[in-house]
Amino acid sequence: MYLRLFNEGHEDAIDIVPMRSGRLVRGASLHNQASKHLFYGEDGSVERELGQIEGAAAGIIATILRRDRPPNRLSPDHQGLVMFISIQLMRTLAAVEEANERADKVAKSMIREAIPGHEMLDRLDLVKVTLSDPVADAMRAGFQGTPFLYDLKMKLIVNSSDVPFLASDAPVIMHNCLYEGTGAPASGYANKGLQIVLPPGPWRALILYDSAVYEVRLRRQQCSAASQCTPCRTDQRSPVGNGTKRCVCGRRRAGS
Repeated sequence: MYLRLFNEGHEDAIDIVPMRSGRLVRGASLHNQASKHLFYGEDGSVERELGQIEGAAAGIIATILRRDRPPNRLSPDHQGLVMFISIQLMRTLAAVEEANERADKVAKSMIREAIPGHEMLDRLDLVKVTLSDPVADAMRAGFQGTPFLYDLKMKLIVNSSDVPFLASDAPVIMHNCLYEGTGAPASGYANKGLQIVLPPGPWRALILYDSAVYEVRLRRQQCSAASQCTPCRTDQRSPVGNGTKRCVCGRRRAGS
């Protein structure tokens, strides 16, 4: 469903740039793009559940694009959209790899704590610890983490340039400008300063942000292309934040 938002009126085709070649392929088939056979298992139950979520999200996104504004906070459409975004974030190969990486690090840390000085520890890093069902683990995290995102404010970014937004097999962007450059892992669901971006097509982007840290300022003057959808630094701050808000700026559209 999601990639159809980028096919610009073509029923079953989309322009793609494969990572391996880096070359533009026009009119590629939508079938099997950004997908993996039996990624969710063989019985099809997960696909059916995801189909229901995607179906509901398709209607919500259509309404957003028609009205050119996001749903009201904590409305049924808002909650359904946030769940869709959270699931989109976790239903990727990247999320599965991260889940396995966490399991590997946690398991090895527990082993080192349990048997300090054991000769086996010298060869522990030769072993890779993985989850028996990392897809289910990642998806579970997406479902359970959804309520943590309800308090984020949501805005619709208008792309007024002639360069369209792109989609990928990992379409949700998570960032945290508050801790940028500190080395802190601060892009978790409950982290202060969290920012999440998902473009519902080439000319719009939804941004969810922590309103205790950032604020939106619509300015009549021309913003730079980068500031259309990324926070701009307007003040000095400590690495852990000092309560001063930073702005997420956008260009005011004619008539708004």
